[in-house]
This record gives sequence, structure tokens and C-alpha cells, in this order.
Amino acid sequence: MSVPVLLVKSQANEMFKDCTRELYDRVVRFEYLYYEGYWMYPYNKLRNHGPSYHYTEKDFYSANDMNTNAYKSAIHKVHERTIYEPSNALPYYVRDCGGGWACFESRHKDWRFYYLSVNTRLTEPDVVMEWSLNPMVSGTMMHKIKCTDCEELRKCNIIHQTGLKKYYSTRQGYIKACTSCGETSWFNWRIVAPAPSDQYRIIGVSDCKRNTSFGLTLTRGTSVQNTFKPYYSSTEDMSFEFKKAFEKATERRALTFNQQWAMSDIGIFGSEAPVTMSLYNVPPGKKFSIRQLQGTYGPFLIKSTHYDVFQENC
Repeated sequence: MSVPVLLVKSQANEMFKDCTRELYDRVVRFEYLYYEGYWMYPYNKLRNHGPSYHYTEKDFYSANDMNTNAYKSAIHKVHERTIYEPSNALPYYVRDCGGGWACFESRHKDWRFYYLSVNTRLTEPDVVMEWSLNPMVSGTMMHKIKCTDCEELRKCNIIHQTGLKKYYSTRQGYIKACTSCGETSWFNWRIVAPAPSDQYRIIGVSDCKRNTSFGLTLTRGTSVQNTFKPYYSSTEDMSFEFKKAFEKATERRALTFNQQWAMSDIGIFGSEAPVTMSLYNVPPGKKFSIRQLQGTYGPFLIKSTHYDVFQENC
């Protein structure tokens, strides 16, 4: 068995709480704390291809031993600023699989319906990606997430239902599971699941001309915040993640304007689209400001279709 070599002090006295239910219906990313900066992703072991390469079913079985699953779970180096880049294949959807257990589905476009699973025949099995339309039926896809803090999610264990095995990575980057091997520090993961926030922002202000009209073209939908534009070119394939995060936050009443988000059209979680607004016959000595309800999620901005118009003296 290949094992990490770094020595750290024991953390056996720390208390881990069951945070599984808190993460239901969220899209998350897992950083392996033993090798900081390395993140979990689906990996095709055949010919060392990464997440965007798939064999056809015929090619898969002709090239590979029927008893070996070539679709592994592994870790690879990703800079913190680029963890939302689709090509890194880091997101997993936490699905409620009943009884307080969760199943983790890859949200990479080439790995839909592939779930984290293990080969239960082995004492220290590989963690693999297994295809399923109904993961609740299989006993190999059930997990718990236990963390020292269910809000911060800075130190967590990923625990498989079979034998309560915990996930860790070898030095080669493959993820395995075991019950009693190694140091406690082998099994620590950081989970990234940003908490959405919201506020009304001024997006346009009229001038103080007499009896004038005021027109404004604005946008609704998602975009990258200015400070992060060097790292992300678009919000491609993120709408599902945005929608789930804001639904969960609204359900918990964790946003400032929960009712407005609950009444929002799901189209706001997609690509940006223009919206035109106009005000006519603005009274002399008055000006108007238009404010839009906007949400933030990590490096992204979600612009809703809720607006307020304020009249002020010039």
C-alpha cells in the first residue's frame, strides 16, 4: 500500500460532527489537507487520461480487465483561484440518499450520473466513479461527512457506509478508503461550499434636467466579479450550482432578502441577458436611482430581476 510520508501531531481529541444533512442539495469541492492545494476529481486510469476523456463502452471493456474499474477518484493540483474552472472537474453534488446518508455525483459535464463508490471486496479499496441512475439502490455509494465545524467545513472526514471506511489519498494521487490504517491526519479534507450573500446595488442614476426621460439597459443573470475575471472567462455550466446554493440559503432564511429570491425566475442563474428600463417625465429638481438585487457566490455575481426605484432631490 502506498501511503503519505509527512508526520504531523495527533488530532485524535478533536470532535467531528455529522454535517451530512447540512450539505444535502449543495455542490461542493474537496481539498485534501494532507497535500494542500490538491483537489478530488474523476480520473480515467486507462492510458492516464484526465476528466475530459472517455472510452466508448466497447473500447472500455476491450481495453480493460473486467474486474478492474478504470474510472478512479484521484487528486490533482489546482490553484485556489481556479477551483471553479470547469476543466478542473472538481464539483460534486451532494444528493440525499436517505437515512442521513449522501451520495456524491460528479457535476463535470462528462461525468454526469457517475458517483463516488468503493470496491467493497477489498480491505482498503480504491475509491472509484460508478455510473448509476438510482444510487440509493446500491450500498456502495452511501457516505457521511463529519467535520469539526459544519459552517466552516475546514476539516472534515468523508466516511463510506461499508465498514465506515474513511477516504484518503496515496502519494500517487489515487483515493482509497480504510477503517484503521494510518494517522488521523491522512483523512482530513476541506470542503468548499460558498455561502451566498445578497444586497441591493445602485446600477443607474438619472441627471437633474427638467422634464427629461431616463433610460437604462442593464443585465440579469450571472457573471464573473471584476477582480476574478483574469481567472474565469464565463459562468458556463454553473447554473445548477448557483440555483441549489440560493435555494438552500433561502430555505434556511440565511439571505437578507429571502422572499425576493424565493420568487425569482430560475433564468437568473443562467447566462447574462439585457433588460431595458425607462422612466419618463422626471420632475424638475428630482433625480432617480435604480437599485438591483444582486447575490454573490464565491467569485460570481447573480443579478436578479428585482429592482427598487428611489426619488431624491437634486
